[in-house]
Amino acid sequence: MLQSLTIVGPSGAGAVILHRNETATGTVTLSAAAPAGGVAITLQTVGAQSSALIRPSTVTIAGGSTSAMFPLSVTSSGVSGPAEVTLSATYGGRSQSVVIRLEP
Repeated sequence: MLQSLTIVGPSGAGAVILHRNETATGTVTLSAAAPAGGVAITLQTVGAQSSALIRPSTVTIAGGSTSAMFPLSVTSSGVSGPAEVTLSATYGGRSQSVVIRLEP
């Protein structure tokens, strides 16, 4: 079962604020080790400026592991004004979400 989705950006853990060309690291964590062959966690972004956030569409947690990391970044064009997007991770019918604030 999907236990958590965390994001650590340039300002550290907690409220995630990203500016143009900044990067962050996301981590998805399961409540138990992934089975042999691993599991694919689906990532989705919702919000008016969601296209400004660059992220993979899936992240794989290897068999025997409980977590995997993935990169996040903001496009070089960024956003014209402050915006919030919601990043969601889904696996096994359970979702975890994090709000990310995008700044010019």
